[in-house]
Amino acid sequence: MYIKHTFSFRSLFRTIWWLLLATLIYSTIVYFLTKIIDTTKLDVPLAVTTVLGTAISLLLGFRTNAAYERWWEARKIWGAIVNDSRTLVRQFMGFLDQNQTQQNEMTREVARLQIAWVHAHKNHLRNIEIEPEIREFLTKAETEQLKNKENIPNAILDQMQHKLKICVDQGWLDTVQQSRIDTTIARLCDAMGMCERIKNTVFPIQYSSFTVLSIGIFALLFPLSIVRLEGVYVIPITFIVVFVFVLIEEIASYMQNPFENRMSDTPMTSIARTIEINILQQLGQDKVPEKVQPEKGVLM
Repeated sequence: MYIKHTFSFRSLFRTIWWLLLATLIYSTIVYFLTKIIDTTKLDVPLAVTTVLGTAISLLLGFRTNAAYERWWEARKIWGAIVNDSRTLVRQFMGFLDQNQTQQNEMTREVARLQIAWVHAHKNHLRNIEIEPEIREFLTKAETEQLKNKENIPNAILDQMQHKLKICVDQGWLDTVQQSRIDTTIARLCDAMGMCERIKNTVFPIQYSSFTVLSIGIFALLFPLSIVRLEGVYVIPITFIVVFVFVLIEEIASYMQNPFENRMSDTPMTSIARTIEINILQQLGQDKVPEKVQPEKGVLM
């Protein structure tokens, strides 16, 4: 997630420079053609580009809002994961007798599994290798159980549910306490499913394709409609107008996919580390990792 108060356009120019360069070259050609040959037959009424520009503005506004909704929903889901992670550990600490060795150890096992689940869920969404990052939080037996599992975060939740069953079988939890913990685990599963829905639901390609096509047509017609009025200024005016349209389209394109490990991504690495720190401190651990710091204004 980009957290600076000012935005660097360098990263965006890396993907749209060729389109802006083509616009600059095309508008320059249009201007010089009017000096060399009679191009009155190619003149486009200003009203045409005005209507087209207005339509593109409305389309970009809708597209940007839809993309932002996906990004914001992802952030809200991860906010809920933070709360439920703290709640799960707090419930085990409150419901189990921490003065009893076995019950205290069970609380710590569930806490380890929750930390592993958060990191596994993050890497699963980003299509990054999961096992190396969660190995330190799991026993060898737990790691073996995750092998050949297509959805490792879901398998970790199964292990948590198994721990809960052991607590009930041992008589450490009553039915009300079991229900409350089971509800918390269910909310974690729901959050995982909602993230996967955003990840796997492709943003309608028609919006992007039609918007890009419309901007392309506009870039072709706009210089022809103002060159007689603005003269040489047609070059910078066309560049600026097309640049604004392309920039908004590119921003929407970035925001519509919040789990792609890019600078516009939901800051899952930072959130997962925060959850890890919170849980370790709940357990009374003195040795906790440092918070994730932003690099070049980007918090991952």
